[in-house]
Amino acid sequence: MATRTRNKSPMKGGATTPKQKEQDAAKAAAKARALRKTNSPVKEPKGTDAEEFIRCELCRHMLDDPKSLACMHSFCRQCLLTYAKETCEKDPSKSLTIVCPICRQTTASTQSGITLEKWINQLPTNEFLRSYLEAVNLKDPKRKCDTCSRQNKVEIAEQWCGSCHDALCEDCVGFHNALTTTKGHRLTLLSKIRAEPIENIITMPLCRQHDGENVTKYCGIHRDVVCEKCVAESHKGCRDVKLLKEAASRSKPDVNRVNKMLDDEVNLAKSIQENREKAERSIDTDQDNVLETIYQVRKKINENLTKCEEQIINELGDIHGREKAKITSETKEAQRLRKSSGNLHGLVTSSEKYGTESHVLQNLPQASQQSEFYREKVAALNSRIRTSKITFHTDPVLESLMRGIGKLGELKVTSSSAQLPSTLNVKSMRSDSDPEDERDMKNARRPQRSSEANITVPSKPVLSGTFSGRTPSDTEACWFTGITCLPNGQVVLVDRNNSKLKLFGTDHKLITELDLQFQPYGITLVSACDIAVSLPRENKIHVYNVGTTFRLVQAIPTSDRGYGISYAEEKFVYACACASPPSIKVTTRDGVDKQEICPDDNFHPMFFRPWYVKLNKTGTFMYVSDCHRSHVTCISGTVMKQFQYTDSSLNSPRGLHVTKDGRIIVCGFGSDNIQLLSKDGVYICELLARGDSVMGPHEVALTDQEDKMIITFDPSNGKSDVVHVYRVNL
Repeated sequence: MATRTRNKSPMKGGATTPKQKEQDAAKAAAKARALRKTNSPVKEPKGTDAEEFIRCELCRHMLDDPKSLACMHSFCRQCLLTYAKETCEKDPSKSLTIVCPICRQTTASTQSGITLEKWINQLPTNEFLRSYLEAVNLKDPKRKCDTCSRQNKVEIAEQWCGSCHDALCEDCVGFHNALTTTKGHRLTLLSKIRAEPIENIITMPLCRQHDGENVTKYCGIHRDVVCEKCVAESHKGCRDVKLLKEAASRSKPDVNRVNKMLDDEVNLAKSIQENREKAERSIDTDQDNVLETIYQVRKKINENLTKCEEQIINELGDIHGREKAKITSETKEAQRLRKSSGNLHGLVTSSEKYGTESHVLQNLPQASQQSEFYREKVAALNSRIRTSKITFHTDPVLESLMRGIGKLGELKVTSSSAQLPSTLNVKSMRSDSDPEDERDMKNARRPQRSSEANITVPSKPVLSGTFSGRTPSDTEACWFTGITCLPNGQVVLVDRNNSKLKLFGTDHKLITELDLQFQPYGITLVSACDIAVSLPRENKIHVYNVGTTFRLVQAIPTSDRGYGISYAEEKFVYACACASPPSIKVTTRDGVDKQEICPDDNFHPMFFRPWYVKLNKTGTFMYVSDCHRSHVTCISGTVMKQFQYTDSSLNSPRGLHVTKDGRIIVCGFGSDNIQLLSKDGVYICELLARGDSVMGPHEVALTDQEDKMIITFDPSNGKSDVVHVYRVNL
């Protein structure tokens, strides 16, 4: 690539004659006029994407001691070493390989038996990048003295030595001028350097073979910049050695061609990104629309079934009433006949036993007549009696319908080429296809059982009661996606379906509720009486003061849709389940994004749908549940995966709770259970299972005293309005 020519830097050493000074002044005046015409006295890429190349993609700070991979992407040496320890092959018998975190291209070590740290240290530094960073740092008015810094002192630098590439304070300038080896070096005031355009501050690269020698020529055979000593030694036989200016001039068409290609690639990638972001928003809208359609279908079916149910129940009541009245009438008639004939029977029997012959003969004619009367009555009643039984027979049409319904409907995904405009004409490679598949984690850590880890298993939770979270103004089935327990014992529930916050007292009676414009999702405790709620559709976090009502005290914008949310040590973390790639973001109370965490496993995104995230009380560890990949991950730092819990007994984990001592409670939505893990990701026990009437648990929380556990459920179980409360002794 061509090297741009420029005026001599004020840092260059050597004596200056009056004639040279005059020439330099004339050139400076001409340059100043040219700069005034362009209205750009300092051509620095401030606040633009062009400055991104001096930031480390691992720590998102300005590069420090940068090292470059084969793909020309550079990272801080320490960040790259940490990343390599997390991702490189651990087997020393195999060559070391780093996959670039940006472009996924690989850089492999060609040396065998070399340590990872030594290899990282041997990686090259892009000379332009080094010079550019050096120039940027020189413009910092708070630039520290390099000599003092090496002695663990802090002093503001005043001058710059272009030979040593050191910034010096006033005291160190005196020592520098007094030493035999450095007294001839030309020093320049930093205040003068800061007034220069950045292209005049960037120094010429030094020869990699000969210390202290500036490169002056370019070898076309070896395609490398060299110094005069290199030309006389290792490049003595090379015929294509030219001055840098001449070689740069000849390379200008190649530079323009490469820049044009990169510009086209950037523009196309930007168009693809914008298209995919739009498609992501569209697919989210599609999901919402389909969900609404599904709910409406179910609602219509439910309404029709409810109407039919009411009709048949009313009919059942009428039939039951008629049949019961008929049986009651027949019972009373039998009672009268029994009493009447029984009375007469007693009279005739007693007169025969105790009376005289005249008594018997006197009663006989009438008794005989009455006996015939009662016989007819009883015979008539007996002939009318029928044994009735009420049964229900499902309508044949409904029976046929139920047999025919195998599923509610069918989901289809249709796609077509985006056909984005591009000047690029490249052949697609099979390796370009990188779908987010459900890969088994290689060398994944299998969770220990409690018997293996020698962990005490707590007693089983006891259901102490339930309460309904439904309120009279609710129009949909409740879906409580967030729970938080205040220190005073009150409970706040996030009702996503009805777009509400609901406050319940210690007796689980409703105190107040707040209608929201957008659907909320996650909730976290900020202080004793303040809560924070995530609003994914609005890309905001709302902070409310909780008293007798909810009072909005702060609205914090987020850079992406946040679902699960947690707070500790003056920072929020929120799960971006629908981001690309899915990630966890860290932001301050002022809404400043501090970090985006997208850890990898075998160079593939670890997360697929991370709905919930929780911080421990010190904010040093975060725990993430991924519903689609069925694992719980503990993360600390940028790429530090502490553990990943995955087991066949836990399916589609959702809500999480971290106890005061660091243990994790997780809801197995797909496995219908609640599990308890140790702070190291070791399985302790299953607190609740399907046999405990736990079907589709969604979110879990402990009270401040950790003596009660509250669980909410997904609407798919048909009982999401009901909240369960358990007594626990963890």
